Amino acid sequence: MEEVKIEGNDVKQPDTKVDENETPDWAKKRISEISAQKNEYKEKYEAMLKEQSDAKAKELEEQGKYQELLTEREKELEVLKVEAEAGRKIIQGRRDALLSKLPEDEREKLSNVELDVLEYIVSKVDSDKKDNPPHTPYTKREDNLPDDWTELSPEDRRKNWSTILGRYTTKK
Repeated sequence: MEEVKIEGNDVKQPDTKVDENETPDWAKKRISEISAQKNEYKEKYEAMLKEQSDAKAKELEEQGKYQELLTEREKELEVLKVEAEAGRKIIQGRRDALLSKLPEDEREKLSNVELDVLEYIVSKVDSDKKDNPPHTPYTKREDNLPDDWTELSPEDRRKNWSTILGRYTTKK
């Protein structure tokens, strides 16, 4: 029997790599349609709830049941108070996080600024910060020592002794 060896792959296949983060146009279009429809239904639902609430309130008012109307409104008020408190906590947490990114002497001055202005200020401060220079091996660090180390005071000599020694060990 004859043995056949196949070497290499002569078939060229097109690159079919798909970026996982990229969404096709048709999917984006469908997502926007669905989200628009969802928002429309949500608005209709909220409008219906408001209409029902108003109708019930009007009915109770006509019947003279002000006490029931009052208790109903108090329940709604309690729910709104809880939601408002949760919102205040979120906003205060965000404000504290932003203020912590600022220098301490600026925090007190900017503590009463609106949240969007504070976010803008912090973004500007963050963008103005200089990044550390990239690490470049085998580069000489700049030192402000004179060439003749004997001119240094004894205290400066002690502080910079490793640099002084380093000059002579690297010259060989």
